[in-house]
Parts: sequence; structure tokens; C-alpha cells
Amino acid sequence: PQTLLSFSIEAQNCSNIITFKTSYESEIKNYTIWKSTDGTNFEKECTLEALNNTINKYTCLSNSYGKTQYYQLSAQNFNGTKSIIAQQNVVNNNCNAGLFLSGVYPNPVSNYIQFNINNEAYNLVNMEITNSVGQSILQKEISLQQGSNTIQTPLNNLASGLYFLHIKSNDGLHVVKQFVKQ
Repeated sequence: PQTLLSFSIEAQNCSNIITFKTSYESEIKNYTIWKSTDGTNFEKECTLEALNNTINKYTCLSNSYGKTQYYQLSAQNFNGTKSIIAQQNVVNNNCNAGLFLSGVYPNPVSNYIQFNINNEAYNLVNMEITNSVGQSILQKEISLQQGSNTIQTPLNNLASGLYFLHIKSNDGLHVVKQFVKQ
């Protein structure tokens, strides 16, 4: 058994920081944070080994794509019994709703750049690469599928230096990531 002292979710940029505190843990193996976008179908977001101390603090970082996210906290004891001990939802308005750019690699870039776009709302976006003084070096329209998209673009002819990858939607959404060309 344990006592749940607090369970909170803080929206920060395109992430939700889930924090909870427990006391008097005994025979707890781990805690699992479950995540859902519909409040019904939950998937495992992170599992944290129980500390089994008098006072315990745990944190889990969860990506958010601008929708309401539902979270459940479960505890599992050493005999395998699991129980939901908390549930909460959060709306993250700090993120560019519907479009999330991540995983710009390799960085530094040699011959190509690859990046991931998680897309929930757009069919087409504009990609632009600018140099450190804002000059447009490359522009390209990208077709997206709903969900995760991996995009690879050759940059063989690009001079060494600092660049910015811009992803823009037709309705004004604009996401920027920095990278270096060797």
C-alpha cells in the first residue's frame, strides 16, 4: 500500500510534465503512467520503479500535440496486482496544435537532413531552410499523412554554417528547428 500525496500535470511547450508524490510505500514494484487522447483507450507512457521510501517524488515527461490528453496513474505491487490510483486530464495550449516537429538529425548535417513531423491536421506544409541571416536557401512543399512522417532532404550543395528548418502551414502555423551543416 501507499498514500498518494499529490498528482499534477503541467503543460510546458509541447510536453506535459506529470509529477506525483507518495508516502509510506510498502511492497510497491512500480508505477505506470497511462495516456489517452479519447479518455477510453489508454497506452503505457512510462513506467517508474518504486522507491519504497517514506516520501517519494516521481516525474514523467509526455509529448503533447495540442489536444486534450487523459492520464491515469497505476501502482503494481510485487505479487502483480495493479490498481488505478489517480486520473487527470490536461489541455496543452502551449504547443502548435496539430503539427509537431522533432528528431532533426543528424546534427551536424553532412549530406542530408532528416526530421520527423507528427501531423494531426495538415495534408500539405511548406518546408524552408534559411541561413543565419534569414536568407531563404531551399523551399519545398511536403505532402503529409496523418500521424508520424519521416522526411529526408539532401543538402550536399549547402555551405558549412548555421541554418534553420522552417515548417509552415497554410493557416499560419510556423515551427522552427536549428541545425548545423558541416
